[in-house]
Amino acid sequence: MLPVTNLAPVVHTNNIDAQGSYFERLVRSKQPPPYDIPTAYSVDRIVTLNARLFGNYSSHGSFANAGAINGDFLVSYDCSTPCLAGDIERAINNARAKMLDQIHEEAMMAVNYHERKSALDMMSSRLFQLARFTAALKSGRVVDACKALNLSPSRYFSPKGYNPKRGWRRVTDFGDAWLEFHFGWAPLVGDIYNCIDILATSPNPNPFTVKGKAVNFHHEYYQKGGSPFFEVYSRQINGRVRAKCGVTIAVRNATTYTASRMGIVNPASVLWEVIPFSFVVDWFVNVGDFLSQWTDFIGLDINYPWYGWTMVANSEYSYHYNNPGLIGQRVNKSTLHSRRILGIPSVTLKIRPLKRLSAVRAATAISLLLQGLRGPQSK
Repeated sequence: MLPVTNLAPVVHTNNIDAQGSYFERLVRSKQPPPYDIPTAYSVDRIVTLNARLFGNYSSHGSFANAGAINGDFLVSYDCSTPCLAGDIERAINNARAKMLDQIHEEAMMAVNYHERKSALDMMSSRLFQLARFTAALKSGRVVDACKALNLSPSRYFSPKGYNPKRGWRRVTDFGDAWLEFHFGWAPLVGDIYNCIDILATSPNPNPFTVKGKAVNFHHEYYQKGGSPFFEVYSRQINGRVRAKCGVTIAVRNATTYTASRMGIVNPASVLWEVIPFSFVVDWFVNVGDFLSQWTDFIGLDINYPWYGWTMVANSEYSYHYNNPGLIGQRVNKSTLHSRRILGIPSVTLKIRPLKRLSAVRAATAISLLLQGLRGPQSK
């Protein structure tokens, strides 16, 4: 481990309030070979692509200057635009979640590497279990299929609702069957995959980097005045931001880590999981991730963690009025911002962006709806 030296910021700008204005700021550091320690840095580049004046308007009033900050909904040289804060946080949440998945894969691989015999036995057991489930489902024996997954058919299938010869009488029973199979079959396949991964791969002590899903954004502000000048004032900004995370891990206490993965050390996370339909809330708000973040790394040694994000964006500022004739200006800017920050990012509680409902979520939502519409049951 060799020392890291922080360098003075470097700024390049032509400092003009017109088309072609540019601003660049670099904050870097240096270290001797082998360059194996992550360091903080930031890059900001902004350029004015187009700037026009209309009528007798004589100045852009700093709106065309790439090195000026002109308020919200417009790009700024230090990426301090308030409307973009939530988009950056969502991108960081995405990268952190992906990093956590990778950490758990690496950690469990290290925990189980010397238990390959147990992994092989588990895989064999799960494969036979899946074979029994498939054979029962293929022949229409739904109750036997439930039993093959160690589920309780009597919990959902009433004697009046299901008959092995006639099938279901009520549509709610089919919805109940979907919920049973989805939440019983999916973990089964996951166990088989994890066992294969353990048998085929050895622990990887090298640092790794993950990329989160990109977040696209578009924000705008518009205002229109009345007589006599009919002023029109608008701002808009659009682009995308994507975050990364990197870390090197080692398992310090396998027992503590396994207990953490089972949810034993985090009562808040356990309570959230047992709340009915809490997983549906997690489709739209990252409550589960927020509650579990304080125990995500128990039992692990986290070395050289870092995270960062890169954003590209364009903004347009427009202001004009009639006096008579068109008077005003229009300015278009483009920017790139990139950051690397040392440490592990915290989870910010955010509403997840709306996206198309998948077939699995749709079937699960319908089944839950049918359960909610079910009338009182007679004892």
